[in-house]
Amino acid sequence: MGDSLVVTLSLANSGSEPVVVNARLAANTPHAPATSREVMFEVEGPAGQRLDFQAKIRIGPARPTDARVLEPGETIHQQYDLARFYDLGSPGSYRARALVESAALESQWVTFTRE
Repeated sequence: MGDSLVVTLSLANSGSEPVVVNARLAANTPHAPATSREVMFEVEGPAGQRLDFQAKIRIGPARPTDARVLEPGETIHQQYDLARFYDLGSPGSYRARALVESAALESQWVTFTRE
């Protein structure tokens, strides 16, 4: 699948009230059961094609201990190796974005190049 490509997802509470979030932020496929879809990625290859999620993930539903309060101004971070989940072996420019199912959020698209 190619060399590692580690990205960091940051989830920030920019509001004025505390919010409860699923801090596990586990990556999974859009085809996983809803209780196991916390963070998904959309990745487009050099030809603009949507890449398939290729990892086998068995995380199960989040546990109550995965919930935490995110205070106003607080941010949590999670790192992911996209090369573990997608075939990034072709040279060229790629685009990716994260979808945080539990918070109904999506990141901006980011572009990266593989040689």
